[in-house]
Amino acid sequence: MSKVLNEKELAIELGLSAWTVRGMRLKEGCPHFTVGSRIFYRLETVLSWIESRERGNQEMEPVLYGSIRKIE
Repeated sequence: MSKVLNEKELAIELGLSAWTVRGMRLKEGCPHFTVGSRIFYRLETVLSWIESRERGNQEMEPVLYGSIRKIE
């Protein structure tokens, strides 16, 4: 079973800041899942995602969230 981490724990495992991990999720489509309003990551899945990006394999395309709209 893969280790499940929150954003801060994943950042520590990867040696990155929590802001960098958040950016990876929002801008690059880092794999994650939610439980209620909390965000979690499976370490094994994230490491595989990073490896595929290192090889230049873009199997997992970035997730695009919403669009900008004018609120009147």
